[in-house]
Amino acid sequence: MFETVAGLSTFFARRSSRPPGVESVRSRHSALLFVGDLTWPGREAPAVLLAPNLRASVGLVPNLEGPLLGCGSEWRLRPGATCGLWNGPGTRDLLAAMQTELVGGANNHLTDFRHGARATAAELRQRGIAIGGVGESRDEARRPVLISLADGAQVLVLFLGDRRVGCIPPGPGRPGVNAMSERASRVWVERLRAAFPDAIVVVSVHAGEELQPHPTPYVRTWFRELAAAGADVVVGHHPHLPHGAEKLGRSWIFHSLGNFLMAARDYVGVSLGYSQASSSSIGVSVSRDGVSVIRISADPEAGSVRQDGDAFKPELLLGAETVEDAEYAAWYRERRTVSWWYPLWTGRESAVAAFTKTCLLRAVFIARHLVVRARAPRRTMRTLRLPSRAVSRSLK
Repeated sequence: MFETVAGLSTFFARRSSRPPGVESVRSRHSALLFVGDLTWPGREAPAVLLAPNLRASVGLVPNLEGPLLGCGSEWRLRPGATCGLWNGPGTRDLLAAMQTELVGGANNHLTDFRHGARATAAELRQRGIAIGGVGESRDEARRPVLISLADGAQVLVLFLGDRRVGCIPPGPGRPGVNAMSERASRVWVERLRAAFPDAIVVVSVHAGEELQPHPTPYVRTWFRELAAAGADVVVGHHPHLPHGAEKLGRSWIFHSLGNFLMAARDYVGVSLGYSQASSSSIGVSVSRDGVSVIRISADPEAGSVRQDGDAFKPELLLGAETVEDAEYAAWYRERRTVSWWYPLWTGRESAVAAFTKTCLLRAVFIARHLVVRARAPRRTMRTLRLPSRAVSRSLK
């Protein structure tokens, strides 16, 4: 019976996974540098100090963790949101200074504000920057981005978000992110690989358990399936800590890049301040010549990002994540830090179990929202106006 259910699930996933047209971008760079989470609400642009030869040749591809809030506009948290991460003018200046041509938006905070995702996508495209993993419909959110590099190589980038961490797909009258199931995403990558056999296929996934030093078992299995389906490079983010890497055939898997820069500031509904360990991350450079890695160190207080050392081969990141499948869940359980949602993150689940866990996690988020609202009724209904004196003080 379970085999029948799994077969039907795969059948419908294949039927619903017709590859749409891609969004094409012609790059001025010869490589793409994929980095982790970016949230900077400050007015001044952060200082990004990369090696001169690297900065001149790579296009930055960050995970934009939160919308760009427009000056002079009124913004409210969407119903059910317990906090609101957002990016200010400094992020705009950073993207311009780095000549950014593509950002990822398939995460759990781009939709924190009403109309924030729609306004962010419109503004970025007006500035000539493509954003992947976001759309008014499911097909638009699933649309991959095809980057033609300056040397003629092509990189096809697909952005995915996991519903288990709060990624919200498009709905009636509202945009959302590309929240795909494991089976559907695997089939999708297979079809993209067949449609673009000569392109370098990169899958960027927002998934996992926050502040854990090793990949969650289901994430490890999921990323391996994406690599087996045809992805040349799989990069992850959301845990806010850098993880190791593993190689599957000719494919490279980077389970978590960590934080590129997450400002230690007060946002709407939350005061964000990660441990010192989250200030270190990795960047993955993808080009015709292959894959290389750099180490990055951020200062969330001052607003600076610098490269630590020269670029190196990804083989140096191979680590304990290569433990055998049968032993990994137990190995992970022994090394993880305490988290109240641990039962939601063990091993691989069936479609029914995944649906149950998603509903349970959503119920927990809603309950937490009600508690926060009861304690501070004005905070979660707070209106954020830019520019305003209160916000201006918080940005200094």
